[in-house]
Amino acid sequence: LYSADWDRPWGDEKPHSTMVFIGIQLPEEEIRAAFAGLRK
Repeated sequence: LYSADWDRPWGDEKPHSTMVFIGIQLPEEEIRAAFAGLRK
């Protein structure tokens, strides 16, 4: 499921996004490590 909505221009703010995972007993450290590995 993906959702996006236009809010307002960023102006002087630094652009950012937020991703939300909803589930039961998700492996948080594994998810964080996988995303951190994408930065390399």
